[in-house]
Amino acid sequence: MAQLFNWMTSGLCAGVVLSIFMFAGGLGCNPEPSRSGVGSVDENDEPQDVGIVDTRPDDVGAGGDDASDGGVECTSGGGCPSGVCREGLCAAPSCSDEVPNGDETDVDCGGPDCDACEAGAACLEDRDCRTGTCEGGTCAPPGCSDEVPNGEETDVDCGGPDCDACRANQSCEADSDCASGRCSEGTCDEPTCSDEVQNGEETGVDCGGPDCDACEAETSCASDSDCISNLCSEGTCAAPTCSDETQNGEETDVDCGGPDCDACAEDEACERDEDCQSGRCSDAGRCRAPTCSDEVQNGSETDVDCGGSSCPGCESGESCANNSDCQSSVCEGGTCASSTCDDGVANGDESDVDCGGSTCEVCEAGKTCTEDADCQSQNCNQNTCEAASCSDGVQNAGETDVDCGGAQCAPCDVGGVCQRGSDCISGVCENGTCVAPTCGDGVQNGSETDVDCGGADCPGCVADDTCRRDTDCQSGVCTNAICQAPTCSDDVRNGDETDVDCGGADCSGCGDGKSCRVDSDCERGRCDQGDTCDAFSCDDGTQNGQETDVDCGGPNCPGCANGASCLADRDCQSSICNGTTCGVCRDSNTRTGGGCGYQDRGTVIEVCRNGRWTRQNCRDVWFASCNEVLQADPNAKDGRYTIDPDGPSNATYQPREVLCDMTTDGGGWTRVAFEDFESGTSGWSTTNTITQCGKYGQILGGYCEISGATNEKTYAVEGVPHSEARLSLEYIKIDSWGSSDEEGFVELANTEIYRQEFCACRHGCQTQGGICGGEHVCGMNRQGSNASVDDLEREITVEGTTSHSSTRDIRVAAGSNLDQDPCDESWGIDDVNVWVR
Repeated sequence: MAQLFNWMTSGLCAGVVLSIFMFAGGLGCNPEPSRSGVGSVDENDEPQDVGIVDTRPDDVGAGGDDASDGGVECTSGGGCPSGVCREGLCAAPSCSDEVPNGDETDVDCGGPDCDACEAGAACLEDRDCRTGTCEGGTCAPPGCSDEVPNGEETDVDCGGPDCDACRANQSCEADSDCASGRCSEGTCDEPTCSDEVQNGEETGVDCGGPDCDACEAETSCASDSDCISNLCSEGTCAAPTCSDETQNGEETDVDCGGPDCDACAEDEACERDEDCQSGRCSDAGRCRAPTCSDEVQNGSETDVDCGGSSCPGCESGESCANNSDCQSSVCEGGTCASSTCDDGVANGDESDVDCGGSTCEVCEAGKTCTEDADCQSQNCNQNTCEAASCSDGVQNAGETDVDCGGAQCAPCDVGGVCQRGSDCISGVCENGTCVAPTCGDGVQNGSETDVDCGGADCPGCVADDTCRRDTDCQSGVCTNAICQAPTCSDDVRNGDETDVDCGGADCSGCGDGKSCRVDSDCERGRCDQGDTCDAFSCDDGTQNGQETDVDCGGPNCPGCANGASCLADRDCQSSICNGTTCGVCRDSNTRTGGGCGYQDRGTVIEVCRNGRWTRQNCRDVWFASCNEVLQADPNAKDGRYTIDPDGPSNATYQPREVLCDMTTDGGGWTRVAFEDFESGTSGWSTTNTITQCGKYGQILGGYCEISGATNEKTYAVEGVPHSEARLSLEYIKIDSWGSSDEEGFVELANTEIYRQEFCACRHGCQTQGGICGGEHVCGMNRQGSNASVDDLEREITVEGTTSHSSTRDIRVAAGSNLDQDPCDESWGIDDVNVWVR
C-alpha cells in the first residue's frame, strides 16, 4: 500500500486529486499498465488496501468501459487490470476473486456491487461497511451509540447480545432484545403490569414502581411504596407483621385491625366491627369509643353494656368481675346473683341493706329510705327513717290512727280509727271508729264520774259509785267521793221521796203543801192534783183514799175503765176484775181468731191477759222481701229482717236474714250484696287485687293496679222479687289525672248512673264541670323537685237507681278512660252495696 501511495503521489499523476479513482490504462499517465482498482498486488499477488476515498462517479465501473479484462492473455494476475489471471486469460473483477478490484473498497467487499465490508476494511462511504459506519476510510466496528443498526443489533443501537435492550415499538428478534422483555412479531411490546416480566419501572415481576401494584413479600423493591407491606428492607419487600409500625397486610390501620392483628383503638380506621376494640365501626370507617348502649361488650364492661367502671350494673345471670359490676352488688363465681333480702347488700329496689322497697321488710330508724313505706315508722324524712313517735304525723308503731291509739300513744279523739275501746278517748270503738261518749255505752268517759253516770251530761250515779260532787249522785249525796244510798234523814230529796226526807215507799208521809205523787205520800192521805199533799176526792186526779186507780174504784168512786187497777169486780165498769186489772174478759180464757201472717192468711189463738184479748201462736208468717215487710208494717225501721223469697213450702231459697233500708226513697230496699274488701274478693272481670289506701282502708284496684279499664261483677239476687235496683259505692280517684276528658264512670245493670271528669287543678277543667284537688292518701306522692300538687286522691260517693227485672242477676261495673300507666294515674272502689225493691 505504501508503494501504491507513493506511486500515486509522484510522477505524471502527482497533480491528480487523490479522491479520483485512477486506472493506469485509462489515464495514460503510467508507462506501464497497472491493475485497475484502488489497490495493488503485493509480491504474492495479494491485493493491498490503499485506504483512499472513492469519489468516482457512479457510472465508473470496475476497470471502466475500456478496462475489460475478458479475453486478454496473461501469465499472472499482475498482467491483468482485474489483477486476476485464470487459465491464461485475465478475468473480469468479481466479489469473490479475493482481489480488491472493480468498485470494491476492499477485497471482495464494498462498492455498489459487493457486500459491505467487515470492520477494519477500507471504505469510501458508510454503505461500504457492514457496521454502516465508515470513519477515516476504514469500516468502524459496530457500536451501541453509532446511531446505525449494525453488528447483532435488532434496531438502531439496541438489541442483540451487546447493546441495551430496545424500547417499545423497536425491532427485535427475541424477548431479550427488548427492555420490556417481550418481543411480539418482531416488535418490542410496551411494558405492562400483567406481562409476567419485570420491565418498565417495575421492581419485581409485574409489581412495584409508580405504575404497578405493590409487590408481595420476598420481592425486590426500591422503596416502601413498592411493597404490599409498605416496608422495603435492604431491597426486598418484608412480610407484613402486626408490629412493623406500618399499615400493611389486611390491617385497617397501623398494626391493628383485619383478621390477623389486634383490634384497633378508638378513632383508628376500620372496615367492620371486628376491627375495633370497641366492637363498633362507624359508617365513616372509624372505630367508635365504647358506650353503655352499643350492644357490644367493650371497654371495661363485664357483659354487654353493663358492669365495669363506666356502665350500669349487670342484671342477674350476666357476667361480672366484682360486686360493683352487678345491679344486685353481688357477684358470685363470675355471675351476677339476684337481689335478695338477706344478701347483706342494698340492691334491687331496697332503700337500705336488705330493707325497704317493694319486697323486703321495712327499715328500722336511721336506715336510708326513699318513701314512707320503706320505714317501720312509715316516716321517711330527708331519706332517713325516723323513729316512730306519737307526734310524727304518721300512723306507725302500733298506732290505730295517726299519732294515737295502740299501746304507746294517747287514745284517739272521736272519729279516729281504732281496734278496741282502749284506743279511744271515749273508751268506745264501734266498727273501727272511735265514737263520742254516751251515757249508755258501758264505759266511763266524757265528764262521767263513774260508768255512764255522773258529770254534766249523764244521770246521777247509784250508791257506791264514784263521784266528785253531790250532783253526780242520784241520791244527791257524795261523801268521800262515793255516792251514798238515799236515807230519810239526809236532808236531800232522793230515792223515791216526793219531798225532802218524806213520801215514797220508805219514808213517812209528807205534810200538807209538800210534794207528792200519790195519796200515800201524804200524812193525811190526799195528794191534791197529783203534786201537793192535801185532802182527797174522786175528781182530784190522784189515786188516793180507797180508790183502786185514779179517781175510780173502791167503795166511794165510780168503776174503773178497762186496763185500770182493781181489787174486785165492783171496781170495774165492765164488772170484770182479772186479778188486779179491769178488762173485757176473764184472764186465761181463750178464743180462735184470724188475720195474721203474710197477707193475713194465718190463724191465731187469742188468750185473755190482764182483761184483754192477746194474740199468740201466729202461723204461716213469711215475707219475700223488705218491701213486703214495709207493706205489712209501714212503721218498720231500718235493720235486719228474716225473709223467705219463695215461701216456707219451697226449698229453692232458704229463709235468711237480710238488711232492710226502710228509709231511702220511700224504703222497702233489700240488700242483696255488700263488699267492703276488708277480707278479699273474687269474681271481678279485670282485677281482684285488694290494695291499702290510707284512711280509706282496703279497696279494690288502686295505685299501680288499674288504669284505663272497666272492672265488672255480676251479683245474684237469690229470688228476691223486685222491679228496681239501687247501687251505692265509693269511687276513689288516685294521682294526677289529665287536663281534659279523663273520666271515671259507674254502671248498674248496664245503665250508666255516674260519669265524672277529674283533672289537675292547674289545668282548669273544673270550669267545665271537672273535679280537681283532694289529699294525698295512697298514690304516688312524689318527693322533692318531683313533687306534684296533682298527686292527690279523692273519694266520691256514687248512688243510683234503675229499673231491673227480678228474673236476672245484677251487673255492677266501674271504670275510667285513662291512658297512662296505673303507677301514674289510677282508681279504685270501696263499700259496694247492691239493693233491690
